[in-house]
Amino acid sequence: MMECGKSREAALPKELSSEEDWTEKKIQFAKELRKKYKKLCGRILPAMFMYDKYVIESLYVDSGVEFLEEKQEGEDRETWAKLKNYKMVFTDPRVKSKRRIVEGEEGSGKSSLAFQMTNDWRQGKDWMKDFEVLILLQLRQFKKSPTVYKAIREFLLLRDSKLTEADIKNILDSSSALFILDEFDEYPGRGKRDTDIECIIKGDMLQNHEVILLTKPSCLPLAPSDDAKRIRLTGFDKAARFSYILNQVVGGDSAKAEEINKFIEQNPVTSELYRVPLLFVLISHMVKEDAHQDFQTLTELFSRVIACFHSQGQRSNTTNHRDHSKLDKVAFEALRGDPQKIIWNENELRSKIGDDLYDEYITIGILREEEVFDDDASGYKTKTRFFYRLFAEWYAAHYFANEAAWPEAGSEPGPSPLDQTSERSQDRSVNGKDVHRLSTIDVNYVHFMCRFACGLNNETALKIIKHSGVDLPCYTHTLSCIAEWKKKWGGSFEMIEDKVREICSDTLSISGKDSLLLQTTTLKLIKFASSRKGMDGTREGVQIPISWMELQNCLDGGPYNCILCVRPTNQFFPIANTSIGVLWIWEHGSLITKRITDSILWLSGRFLGVEEVWFRFTYPPFNMVQNSTLSLLRQKNVKVVWYADNFRAYHLNLESGQWEY
Repeated sequence: MMECGKSREAALPKELSSEEDWTEKKIQFAKELRKKYKKLCGRILPAMFMYDKYVIESLYVDSGVEFLEEKQEGEDRETWAKLKNYKMVFTDPRVKSKRRIVEGEEGSGKSSLAFQMTNDWRQGKDWMKDFEVLILLQLRQFKKSPTVYKAIREFLLLRDSKLTEADIKNILDSSSALFILDEFDEYPGRGKRDTDIECIIKGDMLQNHEVILLTKPSCLPLAPSDDAKRIRLTGFDKAARFSYILNQVVGGDSAKAEEINKFIEQNPVTSELYRVPLLFVLISHMVKEDAHQDFQTLTELFSRVIACFHSQGQRSNTTNHRDHSKLDKVAFEALRGDPQKIIWNENELRSKIGDDLYDEYITIGILREEEVFDDDASGYKTKTRFFYRLFAEWYAAHYFANEAAWPEAGSEPGPSPLDQTSERSQDRSVNGKDVHRLSTIDVNYVHFMCRFACGLNNETALKIIKHSGVDLPCYTHTLSCIAEWKKKWGGSFEMIEDKVREICSDTLSISGKDSLLLQTTTLKLIKFASSRKGMDGTREGVQIPISWMELQNCLDGGPYNCILCVRPTNQFFPIANTSIGVLWIWEHGSLITKRITDSILWLSGRFLGVEEVWFRFTYPPFNMVQNSTLSLLRQKNVKVVWYADNFRAYHLNLESGQWEY
């Protein structure tokens, strides 16, 4: 295999014809880049059902930014430290490097950050003055891995530009440049060792230029440069969300902004998505127009989002199509692929769903078009994609809920919907419908599709829930599906009592980072497991023991009898009749007083069947535990262990009340 970039670069001329020609071409190059970037950064729609377009600088709000600190000798875990804002990516010496990788989940603002950085360079902001040239490449546009110089020529310069690939290379060789490589997770050449992009990431090409790569955490490059720094986006914090609503949604009306922000944060359904900047933008504009509907499930919320898109269609005199079954199947088939392909040639998608539906969904913004250079055709082609991946999962869920079928218990299992290579996946059906084996679905890739399907069809919901896994983190997905199903269809935990038992026999967890919806569902499940009566109160129920319960950074350190109040839902953790074998309490960075320690131990000792209580705090207590608490723990012979940050284990002596190392 040839060394990265050698064969391509060898064919390019080393010198330009004259100094005058050189200067003119360099000026022209920067001029064409700025023209392209002005267009890219000045046509942003915060919500596709709105008419007004914005420039990126008027919309962008800093989301949380963290960097991975270098491990000290003897450390075996990753530590992330917070950066004040995105500008510190360029100014903080701790993240100074020729190669930086910015990771974030879908919708976390990676592309918005790329556009904001690009606009900063275009406007000559101070933190960008070290770079004479900025190259922004959206890697999803690549096909057959073109050379980086060809990509710049085709994607960033004018169609009739006189600059050649050789000109671009020579200009870059003599300039200080910043390359921003966006959407690496959608790059067709990801994982191939001989592409320019992979060589750039490894540091084998363009070694003297700085590179920022943006991707999902699940699609990090396999072999980055040794000095690469990792940065991650954590989503909007409270201040950023309020700032956006105040300035972009309600035009400076602070009272109205507080009202909308409070509604979004306190509603368990809207709060499920508000940390994702793109979805928060959609929801905040929708809530302003929608008089604060009380959404009960994520399915109801997203149904309303879709209705907002169609409301624009009514203003635009579109036919407001309701039969989207063809699009449902197309989306489902795309998501079942490996890799998932949710971008189509325009003509290909038109032939699959019909011109009427295609034109309507382009008009209202659910589908969007973009021009991509195609090597095969030696020209530009129109590609079509969903406005956001979640929309693909929404439409795929309709097919999954209404067209999928499952074999009866005890029959031969059907194929996985994601398995296109299995011989059994061909032409297998039940009553003319595709057969899908839920136990083999990777819910990490179609998590919302399954949740939406549960909210759309009660029979499908029961099958999804009963077939879902319970081991971490799969049980989170299972509980999320339960949350979609039970309110809409009037279901109760009794209908899935076997699944509740399965969940409780493994590890059950509540974290302060969990969404309000997930926390609420988990607490309701615990209450059901603890109930001695059926949910309707008419029959005796059987108590379901919880083998292992983890509470992570969610306990309210308030009054003595409220210590097991769960943040941020502010609901009390059920104690009466709750049977827990092992209770693990983890409050990172907390200084626990003697009073709080005693109250936690006293309340922990009241759980039925409790055998062990494990603590994980920053600072271990050295105070004695009071006698009334010790008496309760001795009576149940409870083992109490405290792990401190120095990894020392302190055991509670139930006779003396002392913590012993």
